[in-house]
Amino acid sequence: MADVEYVNLSINGQAVKGRKGQTIWQAAKDAGIFIPIYCYHPKMPPLGACRICLVEVEKTPKPQAACTTAIAEGMVVRTESTYAEKARGGVMEFLLINHPLDCPICDKGGECDLQNYAVEYGQSTGRFQEEKRHLGKALELGPTIALDRERCIMCQRCVRFGNEIVQDEGLIIIERGADSEIGTFPGKPYVSQFSGNVTEICPVGALTSRTYRFRARPWELKHTPSVCAHCSVGCNIEIDTRLGREVVRFMSRTNDAIDDGWLCDRGRYGYGFIHSEQRLRTPLIRKGGRLEPASWAEAFDFVASKLKTIKQEHGAQAIGGIAGTHSTNEELYIFQKLLRGLIGTPNIDHKHGSFGSIPAASIPAIHTATIEGLSTAKLIVLVGADPSDRQPIVELRIKKALKAGAKLAIIGPSLKALDRFATVRIPVAEGQVEAALNALLAQLTKSGAAKGLQTESIKTALDSLYEGYDAGTEFGAEVQQLAGLLEGADRITYLYDELTPDVAGNKDLVATLARLAVVTGQLGEAGVGIGRLTEDNNSWGALDMGITPGFGPGYTSTTQGLGYQEMLGAHGQTPLKALLVMGANPVKHLQELGLGGDAIANLELLVVQEQFLSETAERAHVVLPSSSFAEKEGTFTNTEGRVQQIAAAIQPLQGIAPDAAILLELASRLGAEVKTRNSQGLFDEITRVTPLYNGLSFNNLGQEGTLRPVARETRSETLPDWLQTSIRPTSEVLIGTANAELEQALEASGETPEKRG
Repeated sequence: MADVEYVNLSINGQAVKGRKGQTIWQAAKDAGIFIPIYCYHPKMPPLGACRICLVEVEKTPKPQAACTTAIAEGMVVRTESTYAEKARGGVMEFLLINHPLDCPICDKGGECDLQNYAVEYGQSTGRFQEEKRHLGKALELGPTIALDRERCIMCQRCVRFGNEIVQDEGLIIIERGADSEIGTFPGKPYVSQFSGNVTEICPVGALTSRTYRFRARPWELKHTPSVCAHCSVGCNIEIDTRLGREVVRFMSRTNDAIDDGWLCDRGRYGYGFIHSEQRLRTPLIRKGGRLEPASWAEAFDFVASKLKTIKQEHGAQAIGGIAGTHSTNEELYIFQKLLRGLIGTPNIDHKHGSFGSIPAASIPAIHTATIEGLSTAKLIVLVGADPSDRQPIVELRIKKALKAGAKLAIIGPSLKALDRFATVRIPVAEGQVEAALNALLAQLTKSGAAKGLQTESIKTALDSLYEGYDAGTEFGAEVQQLAGLLEGADRITYLYDELTPDVAGNKDLVATLARLAVVTGQLGEAGVGIGRLTEDNNSWGALDMGITPGFGPGYTSTTQGLGYQEMLGAHGQTPLKALLVMGANPVKHLQELGLGGDAIANLELLVVQEQFLSETAERAHVVLPSSSFAEKEGTFTNTEGRVQQIAAAIQPLQGIAPDAAILLELASRLGAEVKTRNSQGLFDEITRVTPLYNGLSFNNLGQEGTLRPVARETRSETLPDWLQTSIRPTSEVLIGTANAELEQALEASGETPEKRG
């Protein structure tokens, strides 16, 4: 990294050292000096439209916009002089000329920058006596956003968010000059999975959320820092509760390492389930073929008694457990400890993708890519992954990297949101993603120019593996083009979807991708290399905590047990007599796969911990109502391995208990001595017994979380043993069957791959 150049200047008589290229506003902020802004946003280029940031700069003929004026050596800036304040006062007077005086009924009242700055810089009385203009109010721009045109100050933040951040059709400016208004493209509503961000960055009450309108006032709200539980990115949020009882909105809580300050609409508006009338409020026990309400004591006694009887009559092997990937690390750890340590069964699993021939100990070590690392990547390769659908904020991080000069390659089915940004696409069907990787490896091996192939032993091993490999000619040009990009890039991120290896034809996709990372010199590279895009907010945590039949917490070796589908009898009868399910819906999952799920009807005991009466809970003998993530504390581990804390924003609804409390009470009923019942104590135990979490603690996770200290796979002069012993790939001709729909859509729009380059 080049040395940073600094500039010395003075702001309000204070000596300030700023980085060359910074604006006055940025240098002032770093120095703790406040300058008001409306149009400027730290994540977007400066615009200088509102002029509320005007300051006095010596030797300049007029006030300067602090958000667009670059600092210079010896510059003298005054932000609080009479000259500067008069200039800002004039700007404020113009902004208020047509602004309606409806603060008491405005959702932004109490947290409005215009309101605050009017008090600070405005005049006590206005000179404008004419009638204010009247425009549309509460206009529904789309399913989530309402617009009040009278309140808009034309800062253009919302328009630039669509242009600069989402880089897609969003809000636009209609007309020009004094007639300018915010609107949408003619005949089109504002539909975007990132639309909610415009309400948060709007400095006034012009853009408001339709779900929050007239729900609460800012001074009634309690703000609780937390982590979004809807996907694996782990965006930081603030849960706002009214009077400490009702969740009324989620707001972003900027974490530059993860979300960059943005939320997708699923994460922003996905809180309705917390207070849903469909939530379970009491334990249920099956009596006479029907689930009937019961007390907690009755439910625990029933479950403990049945488990003891089944273990005595059939052995511990007749009992199994399936956990969900929305549970906290602490809950998952107790779950496996209850099953393995107390009951004595190795049958434990969760819904997850396979790793093929990768040994358990190497799983965390080879996954070194981070979300923040996308910013420094020169080439991003999506391998059978669609982050726009499953991890939306990753889409924005990729687009940000592309604006900074990175290139994008896509291997797999067409991606509607990102295809047009790709430099090269190999649009094979889902089941040919691994074959496409092998075709790339064969091409790279043939060329011999890739970084990793400069090591003779690695080149010899790859020559042996790919000698004579034939991928056909349909994508020959694309394979060569991408191979050329891989040879020339020094920082490459490969992102694959965790479920892609489960598709027929991709059995050893992860090992093949690891081989590609070795060949391109990226295996073990901090921040880049291989990244696994997982499905849920704690999918990595479930693996880390040992919710698998093959390894325990921290990927330590353990007795092999029955897997997910075996326990459920997906292909026949289940060998189990009892099954504990926590926060998962395996019956629905099997039905989606066309595998039924009726085998569990033969169980003597099915216990389900759930928030709702799911398809699995409907078949249970006992249902125990559990808390949502907003009602408990603990930790999640996101898709890059970052461990983050959540805190309870509200108390659990009446009749409901956190999963951890349920498991600990059940353990107590089964005869265990429970010493630790709080999340901090449980996390401390995890850090002691799980090497992967050594050195972490509740206190050092901080507000933004911490990457778990992985012992990364390091470069060596030879291929890792587990790659050398991989099965030699069989030639497979690539067939382009996945891109017909996209090409038809592009033709209809007049855009072709050739035009996109």
